[in-house]
Amino acid sequence: MAGVRGLLAVLLISAAVPSGVPAAENDHWAERLTFSTGRSAGYIASAPLRQAQPQVQIAVLVVHGLDRDDEGNFARIMAAARASGKGPTTLVIAPRFKTADDQPAADEHVWAKDGWPSGDLSHDGKDAASRLSSFAVLDRLFAELSDTTRFPGLRRIVLVGHSAGGQLVNRYVAVGRLGEAAEGASGRLEYRFVIANPSSYLYLDERRPVPGSDRFEPPRQPPPGYNDWRHGLERRNAYAARLSVDAIRANVFGRTAYYLIGTADTRRDRSLSVSPPSMLEGENRYDRWEKFRRYVGLFPEWRDHVVFAEVLGAGHSGAQMFDSRPARKAMFE
Repeated sequence: MAGVRGLLAVLLISAAVPSGVPAAENDHWAERLTFSTGRSAGYIASAPLRQAQPQVQIAVLVVHGLDRDDEGNFARIMAAARASGKGPTTLVIAPRFKTADDQPAADEHVWAKDGWPSGDLSHDGKDAASRLSSFAVLDRLFAELSDTTRFPGLRRIVLVGHSAGGQLVNRYVAVGRLGEAAEGASGRLEYRFVIANPSSYLYLDERRPVPGSDRFEPPRQPPPGYNDWRHGLERRNAYAARLSVDAIRANVFGRTAYYLIGTADTRRDRSLSVSPPSMLEGENRYDRWEKFRRYVGLFPEWRDHVVFAEVLGAGHSGAQMFDSRPARKAMFE
């Protein structure tokens, strides 16, 4: 099967370990971002963000899946960077969106298992002002990387995710700030978004695939909430609601995204969403990718900034996807 391509709150970084001391044997540093909420969120990185890293030309932020395996995904991206000959000039960062199962510290933000992929507010604090969208963690990392004093040679930032991580990246493309308040970022940095094997996609209007045809129409008997945020643009969460529908579409149409799928990702495993809104998008991940590819083709201004690619023989495996030629090309070429 041939590959399908379509042109178609603020402020300090506080280290969990002393700066410059590897957190584990696989050469990464464990650090925290502290926000104006008074709580923090952790990440691991291949070099400390508080120190100048003039050698870095590409930064890759990799988002874990529902298993929240930040270390495994970090290692996979590091291996892909080395295999591409870009290891010495690549900075890899892997945030972790903790849930209650992760036994978070009292001062750490905590998200619902199905909330962090959509940018929902954390489940802590007494009111919205003391809680944090998972997308705000990425905003902060983008802003940190925009610091020309610490990263003078940085030219590209890639946000990549597989499975639930891919769902997060798909939604962040639409509403993410990209560290927009950071000085010196405009025009200097190239942004890429790599979405691999997500369970569902964000649609930009009421249309969905019509079973047994190539058409896209509003469902005749739509399930309740089928077009709500996560699958559509209605009833958006607090983070996404700050933007109008037109602004969201402008983001999507203007940002470079790579949608990757394993051709063997056709099973209904336990992590595949089978909710009525998700089932409107297709029967399995491959089917949903193929239908979404055709949907994007309905928008000329969108398809010019999107690449769709298949990974032959790959199933629902982050290791197979990140080690693939399409993923390496999207991140490092």
